[in-house]
Amino acid sequence: HSPCSVKNGGCDHTCLIVHDYKERCECKTGYKLLSDGKSCADINECSDGNGGCQHYCRNTAGSYMCVCKEGFKTNINDSLLCDDVDECQTKMSKCSQKCLNMEGSYKCGCENGFELQADQVNCKAIPTTSPLTRSFGSGDRTTEGQGELEIENSTDKSVPRCPSGLFGPGCALTCADCLNGAYCDLKNGTCVCAPGYVGEFCASRCPLGSYGQDCELKCPCENRARCHHVTGKCECAPGYTGELCENECPNDTFGFGCKPCQCVKERTRKCDRITGRCACKPGFTELCDQKCEHGYFGENCQERCACPDDVECDHVVGTCLYNCSAGLTGKNCTSYCPLGTYGVECINRCQCAEGIGCRPTDGKCLCPLGRTGPTCDEECPRGTYGDHCEQKCDCEDDIPCNPLNGRCLCPAGKIGQRCENGKYIDNLM
Repeated sequence: HSPCSVKNGGCDHTCLIVHDYKERCECKTGYKLLSDGKSCADINECSDGNGGCQHYCRNTAGSYMCVCKEGFKTNINDSLLCDDVDECQTKMSKCSQKCLNMEGSYKCGCENGFELQADQVNCKAIPTTSPLTRSFGSGDRTTEGQGELEIENSTDKSVPRCPSGLFGPGCALTCADCLNGAYCDLKNGTCVCAPGYVGEFCASRCPLGSYGQDCELKCPCENRARCHHVTGKCECAPGYTGELCENECPNDTFGFGCKPCQCVKERTRKCDRITGRCACKPGFTELCDQKCEHGYFGENCQERCACPDDVECDHVVGTCLYNCSAGLTGKNCTSYCPLGTYGVECINRCQCAEGIGCRPTDGKCLCPLGRTGPTCDEECPRGTYGDHCEQKCDCEDDIPCNPLNGRCLCPAGKIGQRCENGKYIDNLM
């Protein structure tokens, strides 16, 4: 059966079949594989530059999301940015007469001749003690009644003039309502915005791609960079640098501001210039500071070792290493040491006579028949023969034998298997 068919191969997320019908675990997007090669952990994207979010960054399982402050909503073109909610246009306000949108909020105002009540929502008419009875031309004034009154455009309708420091509909606005460094023009009843801001109360920053006074200047930035709404200075996206964000981050740097990569340089092929993720050389993982876990090797530690369970394999190329049993070698530890070598990793040279091998486990010289001694450089002693000269010659009168096979080497005048017969004597008889 498939290795992945039993408990998903032990994997938290995805179990894949790779070379030699072995399993390998992979994690879903937004997760990273832990050192055990099975478990997956969430990546906290908010820990790096607030995830690029303008307001709040909220980490979620396998992802993250940008969250806007109250009174703002997510920009429809860029989910990292937040736009002011116009409560007046969306009829979210509770104002009884006029609604004035502010950055992240709103404020209620009143029609001419009305003033805002203490609840800051409802309006009531401003009382007068002496009604006007004659018509006035445009710009005329009267001091009859309570307070000074202005006359609008040749009508009979009297309009209260705002007290000093107030302006706008219902005299509901003060200079403090002009935001972000703006000043108020009491004569015209308007806010004059500082560079980088627009809107009735200068509550909004310049739209994306513009900056400066009245947001009339176009941002010069490249590679999806934003520019500062006041100065136009480019604020580079992750992975870019330069005055106009025209350059990619240099090698071994990444992210906002081109921070130094955390990868171990000599073990790293590439550091992702945006995320900082390490692409390691074969045999390494994580920040390229960890070797492949036991049983794996190669690119991304995806290859499964073919060595016996108790034998370590090289984390780079997968060959079985020195903990093959003494005398064994090869990728699967199934081959004996080459002739002339022995021991662990076959690193020892046999100390035997020329042309004679040794036992691959301990280096003991394997003497051929008829040879003996620690290095097999000695012939069998007289009267012995065979393997390790352990056999005794069976010859008459201590006659020597062939050291290989024990055959008696009869001298002249002797014959027979043991050289026991005299050739000439037998003929005479």
